[in-house]
Amino acid sequence: MSAERETSAAVPGAAPTVFLAIELSQASWIVAVHSPATARASLHRLPAGDAKALLALAERARTAAVEATGEAAAVASCYEAGYDGFWLHRVLVAAGIASLVVDPASLKVDRRARRAKTGLCGRP
Repeated sequence: MSAERETSAAVPGAAPTVFLAIELSQASWIVAVHSPATARASLHRLPAGDAKALLALAERARTAAVEATGEAAAVASCYEAGYDGFWLHRVLVAAGIASLVVDPASLKVDRRARRAKTGLCGRP
C-alpha cells in the first residue's frame, strides 16, 4: 500500500475518502479538494451560494476516487460557520456528505498576526 493511499482514508482501514475544505464568502466559494485519485489537493472557485455546483464538484471527485481505487468512496467536508450559516450543512448532509461546521472562535489564531501594523499607534 502506498503512502499516498494510506493518507486518503479518514480512518485507517476505512473506505477511501474525498475531503472538501470550503472557504465561504459573499462573493465566491473556494473549495480545496483532496482525493485518493490524485496526489495533490486542487482548488476550485465557485459562485457564492451555488450549492448545486458544490454538489456536482463533490460527485466528480467521488467518481474519480472510485475509478482510481476501485472501492466505494466517501465524501467529507468542513467549513467555518459564518455568512452561510447552517443551510449549507443541511444540503451537504442530505446529499450523503459528512459535514463538519467549525466555530470561528475555536480556531487558534496567533494574536500578533491578526492585524496589520500601521505604525499610527491609534492616532489619526
